Formats: sequence, C-alpha cells, structure tokens
Amino acid sequence: MSRRAVGIAVICGLVGWIGAANLGAAVVPAFELDRGGVLTVVALPEVLSRREVRPHLGSGLTTSFIVEIEVRDALGQEVRGVGRIDVRYELWDEVYLVRVVGAGGIRKLPPVRSFEELQGVWQRLRVPVAMAASLDRRGGPWKVEVALSVVPFSQSEQRDAQRWFNDSIAVRPPPSVAPPGVRPRDSAIRGDTNGVLDLFLGNSIQRRSLVHYDWTVEFRPEVGR
Repeated sequence: MSRRAVGIAVICGLVGWIGAANLGAAVVPAFELDRGGVLTVVALPEVLSRREVRPHLGSGLTTSFIVEIEVRDALGQEVRGVGRIDVRYELWDEVYLVRVVGAGGIRKLPPVRSFEELQGVWQRLRVPVAMAASLDRRGGPWKVEVALSVVPFSQSEQRDAQRWFNDSIAVRPPPSVAPPGVRPRDSAIRGDTNGVLDLFLGNSIQRRSLVHYDWTVEFRPEVGR
C-alpha cells in the first residue's frame, strides 16, 4: 500500500503576467500529501525555456523559482507554505547546479550536464511546501492558491554585486580637476550627475521577479491511507 495520499488537482483559474496558452501542455501544478501531512508539489509547469527565463539560467548567477501556496480546507482552516528551487550554471564545469529548499530542508541534486537534462529534472522535481496535517481531509476538496515567481540572483550574490559596485565607486577619483577644454563648473555638474546615476544603479541591483504566475487549483486528498 502506498504511503502517499495522492490528490487530484483540478484547475479553477489561471491568472498571471503570462497567459495559460503560452505555458505549454503542463499548466497545472500537481500535489501529493503524505501520511505525515506534508504537502509536496510534484509537477510544475515548464517555464525554463521561456525567453524571459532561459537567458538567466546560463548567466553563471543563481535563478530562484519561489513557490508560495495557501491551502484552505472545506471547514475554512488554512495553512501557508513556501518552497524554492535554485538553479545556477557553473561556467567552469559547464553543469547546472540545482538545489531544492522546502519543508523537508535543503536538498542538492546531482550536477545536470545539459539544458535538455535540466528540463527533465524540472519535470521530476519534488518540493515539500507546507505542513498540512491540521487540515480536514473528509469534508471536501481543498482550495490551493499557488504562486510561482522567477527571481534572478541569490541574496548573497546580490550583496556581492552591491558591494563590488559600491567599492568601485569609492575608488573613483573625484572630478576636482577639469579636463582640458571643460570649465570647472561643467566638470562639477558632470560629477554630480554621475553620482546620482551611481546611486540609482547601485540601488537597482536587487532581486526582482522576472515573471510571476498564479493558479487556483482544487486538491482532493484521498482518505484512509
């Protein structure tokens, strides 16, 4: 007898920055609920090959896929959870490094040697996202709201980029001496403009979602396993 209670996810609606028609065949996340009450995402729509996403996967920086869920049973009880898939292309070894962070902790996958292999790994990913043991399994289906955000750079990489940028500004000599043919006043104005631009660029090195998907699905946990 299987130890997992496998539910049926039925799509109720899809809202996002990218329409369902552009997501390909798999447009509905699927879930499993084990006997311990851990809700796991066992299928995510394939977004890796999208033009908004794929170039970032080969950049050598980490691209994170954030999965956020809100689950409500027929009695109105609610739990929330989050999981994350980190993908980074190791330029030196020419492999993709994949890490899954969820309710079960952190799990590193073996190196992936091609983009096509990465797509296969994505299809088989299991991401524990919430502890749902407190929810009622007999009163009817659960309503699950799912959000998938694609975010470039890890937090540590963001800090490193900001530190590098700030250090590069700190060592830049001030424009105290005007170049030949430029009046000191013009030089000062130009220096002020560069300072504003530097501040703007430095503050812009932060994690922003490339694309965001939302689903509302119905999940029917099986009872008695």
